[in-house]
Amino acid sequence: MKITSIIVFTINMCLLLGCGNAGKPANDATQTDNDRKTETKKTPKDNQKATPEQVIAKKWKESFDEMYTPAQQKKLDEFELKEMKNAANNSFYEFNADKTYTITKPDEVPGKGKWEMSSDAKKLILHSAQGQKDELSIEILTPGKVKLKIKDAEDVLVLIPA
Repeated sequence: MKITSIIVFTINMCLLLGCGNAGKPANDATQTDNDRKTETKKTPKDNQKATPEQVIAKKWKESFDEMYTPAQQKKLDEFELKEMKNAANNSFYEFNADKTYTITKPDEVPGKGKWEMSSDAKKLILHSAQGQKDELSIEILTPGKVKLKIKDAEDVLVLIPA
């Protein structure tokens, strides 16, 4: 009886280990390898389907190198350049899906309020908690790069995901 139990146990172990999925969760039989790859790997086309509101609804930071050309940077002394890069790297623009925003910059009180986008997706309108309304021209260059321009100002903000 003992030998029979050992033989049955050995056969069961061989069958279990031979199936190749021992210790791994079972996959849905209707799901193909391509389906699993598509779920985990999003293509650029997937991002292009996002609405402008969906693209903007994330945390961004300033891209110093995109906002200032090398020629402009050369005009700055070493201290100014370091301070401006530090300010850009620590300036965050968080646009939430619930249409609220928070802008955090070094040595400033965070700006908070609500945001909306114009119907043509060319203007980002910020309504501060203090009642101020700012209209910014917006250009979505890619899902990972946005250009903002304050009305009647020369400066352009280029934002990248934080």
